[in-house]
Amino acid sequence: MHCLILFMLAGLALPAWSQTTAPGKWTADWEVLNRHKVPDWILDAKIGVQYVGEPMDLNDFNGWLWGRSAWRHRENGAPPPTAHELLWKDKFTFRGGLPRVFEHNPIKDTDAVLARYKDLGARFVVSMREAAYPGTEGLWMDQREIASARKIGMKVGVHYNLIRRDGVPSIGDAGYVDWTQTRMRKAVEEADADFVFFDGCQFAPSGYFKTDEFVAWYYNWADRKGKQVWVNDDLGKDRQETGEYGDLVDYESCTVEGISPKPWINWDILRNEWTCWVNEFGIHRLNGKKWVWEYKPPAQLIRVFLDVVSKGGVWLVQLDNTGQSWKNMEEIGAWLKVNGEAIYGTRPYGKVAEHVVRIPAVEDKPKNGQAWWWQFQEVMKTTEKNGPLYYTRKGNDLYAIHYGWPGASVKIEGVQPKPGSKIRMLGVDEDLQWRQEGSAIVVQSPSREPCKYAYSYRIPLK
Repeated sequence: MHCLILFMLAGLALPAWSQTTAPGKWTADWEVLNRHKVPDWILDAKIGVQYVGEPMDLNDFNGWLWGRSAWRHRENGAPPPTAHELLWKDKFTFRGGLPRVFEHNPIKDTDAVLARYKDLGARFVVSMREAAYPGTEGLWMDQREIASARKIGMKVGVHYNLIRRDGVPSIGDAGYVDWTQTRMRKAVEEADADFVFFDGCQFAPSGYFKTDEFVAWYYNWADRKGKQVWVNDDLGKDRQETGEYGDLVDYESCTVEGISPKPWINWDILRNEWTCWVNEFGIHRLNGKKWVWEYKPPAQLIRVFLDVVSKGGVWLVQLDNTGQSWKNMEEIGAWLKVNGEAIYGTRPYGKVAEHVVRIPAVEDKPKNGQAWWWQFQEVMKTTEKNGPLYYTRKGNDLYAIHYGWPGASVKIEGVQPKPGSKIRMLGVDEDLQWRQEGSAIVVQSPSREPCKYAYSYRIPLK
């Protein structure tokens, strides 16, 4: 009897996550986990966005804060809170001076809201389950929002920051890892998550976070449900952005030189800083100076996007809930309505590089409040050097995407279409005149421009 009681007590002492681990072919061994294959759907999707709730026409920082967190927890019809209310009212829980993410007030028409996200061109959406600073990186999605996303064919996954600054508990606290494991598994099950996107792993090794145990659980959970899933490679400071483990390599606001041998994500921002680094009064956390937001122009965003896709990458956008951010992303969506055939479901065209060279290198990044804006300029230099033509392929069709209007004609090197092939520019309902010149073709431009920014030629290959 005593042995039975001790056994029962021992079972009760186990963390919740250890009791929900079911057997499967995936074990907590990195060499085993490395055999997992990235699903085709993420390689086809090409663009995703992080969820920020209902679109709002707000551009100041406090407006951004209300739009992303506080507006959800007010009584219906009540005015948004002031910064003072957010910071000091007893009803909120603090650690480090920022309010926690609050309760989720429902959106009336979730179908209409998620349709706005798909209109941006996104094919997957990220629910921010745990952010670096609670209340500063986004919102998690409720069941109605998730259902609306899936109704229109969008995949849904969860973002989880392993540091979890300014929350209780956070990294280093007793019991934090077991608490995190339970929270992550619950978040996956609630969202029926198609992927898990990790962040904030740089302060502890994977052995501390036990990410191998979580990833094994997640892969087995997905196998039982018949789901094709992925995780990125922010799995611990010993398993971060190396390309060795995880299904996709995660590069923050970076590109690569050449076609990557492994799928990768450019996790990007639309402004000159990640919003978690600017406080609620518009002061940068690193240098204490007043911050002035600058937006990346749609023309440059599209060019970076083309460069990413041509090198086997996926673009994941941290969306800011401001009028300008929505306007800029809507330009991307409008372009994709004309040119999506050259993007969705394609693969890179050309020889795969033996090794990935990240641009810019981590060690080159300045250690100040302008780091990300500098980094964007470095990415643009590489992107412009690789243009103006960017290539993708789908089946027997090559897509040559010319950034900027090519003029009367465009010369495309290293291409030999089938004799008599019908070459077209997407969005223009006419065959284009073309001729072979050695190893290149010269294609005459149509009489009109079907879109802005960049123009896609569909070329049947031999």
